[in-house]
Amino acid sequence: MGVIFGAAVVLAVAFIFAYFYPIYVGSNLTQDEWVARMWLGSRWI
Repeated sequence: MGVIFGAAVVLAVAFIFAYFYPIYVGSNLTQDEWVARMWLGSRWI
């Protein structure tokens, strides 16, 4: 059971990293792509 949970966590982290990778490397994104990746919206401060 623990192995399955651990694998699920690792896969979730890998998926989220891949989703935000264009921001990490400074790729050009459209406005819609940028807004989709800003999960907290205007609540950063």
